[in-house]
Amino acid sequence: MNQNRICNMCLGELKKLENNIYQCESCGKKYEHVTQTEEEIILLIDANKTLRLGRFDDAYTEFKNIVSKYPKSYEAYFGMVLSKHGIIYVDDLLENKKVPTCYNITNNSLLKDEDYEKSLKYAPTDIKNNYIKLVEQIESIRKEWFNKASNEPPYDIFLSFK
Repeated sequence: MNQNRICNMCLGELKKLENNIYQCESCGKKYEHVTQTEEEIILLIDANKTLRLGRFDDAYTEFKNIVSKYPKSYEAYFGMVLSKHGIIYVDDLLENKKVPTCYNITNNSLLKDEDYEKSLKYAPTDIKNNYIKLVEQIESIRKEWFNKASNEPPYDIFLSFK
């Protein structure tokens, strides 16, 4: 868990809910304050920063490296899911919160992603329930935009310059 009480995913402020559970006030992601090595915390912060910059392949590699060192790092597995599917949380100025934005729309469901399943396997119950809620929200957005893109007529692009 981020020691500075700032969300790794969107940089929102974390609010303490109960016991060792914290929730981001901007995007809704939950954290549990658990004993993590300083190295794991730093690696997660760096990987999430890379993800926020939209460098999805690099972020995926960073999260994968974390998992190779810390095989039960549910945060890293969840980061791999977001990276693989091109998802970044951005500001919604109307509602003053962070919302997921899908940069890579595919036909592949997040609900069937093996890294998502591993994040659920290792996450504590509150965090697991939160991940389920976040992915269901992302999945509805993905389906909506995939359907819109599927109904668009094909097009050609011709670029020319002198």
